[in-house]
Amino acid sequence: MVNKGGRPQSDNPKQSVLGVRVTAEEHERIKQYASLHHQTISQVVLEGLELLYNIEET
Repeated sequence: MVNKGGRPQSDNPKQSVLGVRVTAEEHERIKQYASLHHQTISQVVLEGLELLYNIEET
């Protein structure tokens, strides 16, 4: 019997890493927004990207 520990595998794993250079002020704004909305910085950036996609579709 094999004991597979750890988190369960995702159906759509995120394998690509994206780096973005921002100013200290932009970084602080993103961190504050993420903290206020109980999100990670990655979640904030992906949510913003989704909003841009939705605007383009309309």
